[in-house]
Amino acid sequence: VAQLRDESKGGILMVGDGINDAPALAAADVGLAIAPTPGTAAAGAADGIILSGSGDGVAYLPFLLSLSSFTHTVVIQNLCLAGLAIAGTALPAVFGIMPLWVGVAIHEGSTVLVALNSLRPLFHRGPVVSTVTETDSNRPGLVKTAETSREGCLLGSLLERRGRPETELIQATI
Repeated sequence: VAQLRDESKGGILMVGDGINDAPALAAADVGLAIAPTPGTAAAGAADGIILSGSGDGVAYLPFLLSLSSFTHTVVIQNLCLAGLAIAGTALPAVFGIMPLWVGVAIHEGSTVLVALNSLRPLFHRGPVVSTVTETDSNRPGLVKTAETSREGCLLGSLLERRGRPETELIQATI
């Protein structure tokens, strides 16, 4: 993680199960633990938890990264809309260009628009993902599965050896 932090211009996201990678989860800018319950040791070291239950928690990672980016965009849109509504109604009302009740009505209308815009992440579908599986000639018996979005960004990587996942640090740019 320290080496990636030196090489990277952005933040570091570490995803792991918390069994042997709890220090890396804690050292990363954002640590996500994949755990069956929130009470595991990984929960203490990570910033967030993907509850896997009996399924594969890594499969949710591309969707979660896409949803967080989309939600960030919606928050910026809401701040801009609210700021424009306040500046566009308060200033004319203060200077007497429009009646105060008109400014209040327009502001309340913009508040409804902000609330409706905030519902958009509920309907977010996530990225279109293509999966590539390859074997590593340097490490026999190791299968690497990489998922990329349609923009070609690496979203996740999972190494498996005889069905047991191994942790590999990857650099992802979203």
